[in-house]
Amino acid sequence: MPFLILTIVLRLPTPFPGGDCDDQSDWYAKASSVLHISPDDPPVSLYHGKLDLLVSREQAAEYYETLISYGVDAELYLHGGRGHTNMFLLGSDAEDKAIAFLNRTACEGELDTPRC
Repeated sequence: MPFLILTIVLRLPTPFPGGDCDDQSDWYAKASSVLHISPDDPPVSLYHGKLDLLVSREQAAEYYETLISYGVDAELYLHGGRGHTNMFLLGSDAEDKAIAFLNRTACEGELDTPRC
């Protein structure tokens, strides 16, 4: 079963060449991960720094809530003391939580396999 850990960008911080979201709405929609969620998506573990000034935590929450609304197994971990870059580089216990999530979702129904 494939898994997905990703950094999300629901609204791009800088305009696409040729215009902003209003001018290039089709391109922005194609780049928006929240608009491409479907019920058959693999489990998703998200982590996000609450001090992120590039991607808002509301975007992370919107992505998480949309995953859940489609029935996708997902979790969102928000870290209070991290921004955009240092959350990625110094995720603290976020990686441990993501590994636990992936172990849990990878092992559902497969408890007889060695990795579980």
